[in-house]
Amino acid sequence: LSAVRGAELAAAEQAERTARVLDHTALCVITFDRDGLVTGINRAGQRMLRYQASEVAGRMRYLDFLDADEGA
Repeated sequence: LSAVRGAELAAAEQAERTARVLDHTALCVITFDRDGLVTGINRAGQRMLRYQASEVAGRMRYLDFLDADEGA
């Protein structure tokens, strides 16, 4: 393997391990991009907020999770 391909595989493996850990934690974890758009939500977050990942990822923003009074 080339050094670049090896680094790509290592990064992919690390991302998979991180996703498994987050999916097995009892805490709600939501990830966002720099613009505040949801990029992911773990299983606990889906249960607590009653959203499926497909409903929030790429569709909701950080401010969508706040009460109107909190966002002001």
